[in-house]
Amino acid sequence: MTHPPFQAKPLRDPVVDALLRCWVEQREELLRSCRRALGRADGEEAFSRATLSMLQATAPTGGIRRPAAWLQEIVRHACVDLHRERTRRGRLLLIVDEDLGERAATPQAAARDPERTFLERETLVQLERALCALSPALRAPLLLRVEEELSYAEMAALLLESEENLRKRVQIARQSVRRSVLLQRELAPRRPAGYHPAPRAGRPGLCRGRARAAADMHPVHPGTGPSRSQ
Repeated sequence: MTHPPFQAKPLRDPVVDALLRCWVEQREELLRSCRRALGRADGEEAFSRATLSMLQATAPTGGIRRPAAWLQEIVRHACVDLHRERTRRGRLLLIVDEDLGERAATPQAAARDPERTFLERETLVQLERALCALSPALRAPLLLRVEEELSYAEMAALLLESEENLRKRVQIARQSVRRSVLLQRELAPRRPAGYHPAPRAGRPGLCRGRARAAADMHPVHPGTGPSRSQ
């Protein structure tokens, strides 16, 4: 009985090989693009994520006509995702710490000192616990207000609630989250003495979030003063 001759299969798909060659040729320019968009530290983080996405992506069966453009799109998505992640982190941190919130959303966030990095991560963990402990009736309006930056009129139309009721819920939720985070900090090991956050100029988006937080804590009711513009 004769067997057909053995035919070795290629180790990798030719489409993948072409992509890898294109990536090697353009990686320096792609890295510079990430750094221009997000700063050095965050840009390198976005580039690392883009590299993993490129290796895990499934190329079309018919091949990719413009590999360079395809890779640039992967890098762009990585930068956008990281920027959104930083912005969300900053908005959440603004609930309990304005300085941490402003710094967390800056392009140079990852380049700060290790103590501040540890403090930010610790506070985020505490925030997530506090948010999970909220009832859905309090958590949903707070996240819509903080993360999505919806006005109370938009929230009322979405949740079928009155603006005044939602305003009260957001205020209660903010106070509850702050109390929870403060309690967790008291129970956690103390930070080294001499920690004094340095003042930092705010960013426009975060300043809006800070103004919203102040308005939620001290709402102006109709007939008692000037109305708050959304």
